[in-house]
Amino acid sequence: MSNYLVVTSEFKFSGPNNVINSLFNGCECDYLHITALRKKYSDNYIESLNISKENVHFQKSNYSLFYLVSLIRRLRPIVINTHGIRADLLIFILSFFFSFKQISTIHNLPDQDYILRYGNWIGNLILKIHSVLFRSQRVKKIAVSKYSKDNLINNLCAKNVDYIYNGVDSDKYNPLNIVKGHLFPNNNRKKVLFCGHLTDIKDPLTFVKSAYINTNIDYILLGSGPLLNCVKEYNYENVYIMGRVNNVVDYLHQVDLFVMPSKTEGMPMAFIEAMLMNLPIVCSDIPIFKELSSIDNISVSLFKQGDENDLSEKIKTRLDMNNVSNRDIALKYFTARIMAKRYLDFFNE
Repeated sequence: MSNYLVVTSEFKFSGPNNVINSLFNGCECDYLHITALRKKYSDNYIESLNISKENVHFQKSNYSLFYLVSLIRRLRPIVINTHGIRADLLIFILSFFFSFKQISTIHNLPDQDYILRYGNWIGNLILKIHSVLFRSQRVKKIAVSKYSKDNLINNLCAKNVDYIYNGVDSDKYNPLNIVKGHLFPNNNRKKVLFCGHLTDIKDPLTFVKSAYINTNIDYILLGSGPLLNCVKEYNYENVYIMGRVNNVVDYLHQVDLFVMPSKTEGMPMAFIEAMLMNLPIVCSDIPIFKELSSIDNISVSLFKQGDENDLSEKIKTRLDMNNVSNRDIALKYFTARIMAKRYLDFFNE
């Protein structure tokens, strides 16, 4: 059986690596291998991949390029699926010397994400370097949404692009499999949840500011990051900052609504996780959420990005609605098995 190799930056829980986790758990192939380009790794993440230890390859050399040459010679993969700019570019270089097909998964909107993360000068430099791969016909690009695909083609002149929606383990994120406890006080009050890295891109400040308007609703924040102290300055009684947690699914099970106020997104896993827990969702009116909100019968409301007054109003309105069917929709479009099958179709072309 021919080998497939997945290359990522580091073995740790992160947005892109959660997609890889779904890929491995969704297809259960004994010929799918994975490696990372940093020596540091998380045992818990590796265990979560649910694959044979022989299929996990650790970099021991200080030089990733030499390590990859050795690994490719040993495995002789016919397809290498890369995640992240470092993996993309190193494998792209090696594709001129070895016979394999490169498939790059683009998890973000590079022209937006790089500028917001790194500033104009560094962000544009990174974008220019990465665009060499985007414009290459010989590399297959997998975007994570239709809008992401169109953005790559129209704004970055990308070639050979398709898209696959991200998927999540539908058994893990299942309300029927969770024992409901008591994580919060005031259990008779409605509760809304933000879950993500506390950075400007995720915009937790708009979420917290709206708590001042909806004083009869509890606001729960999961996560940490550079804006943690700024968030804490809004010392409202109905805001609960829980920090980084490893049982997000338990919190999803005990709230009434999920909020994503992001300034830019590719295809957020947290959105799918909330859907699988059958939560209604309120999110910013950025393109990816406009795309998803067009799905028939989905319980999603959009607010004007950065406007806490509009957010607070949309939260109240959505909480009053019934007949949420988001789990059924997620089972149709956004499971790990559905995503993995599409990836394997591309691998086998």
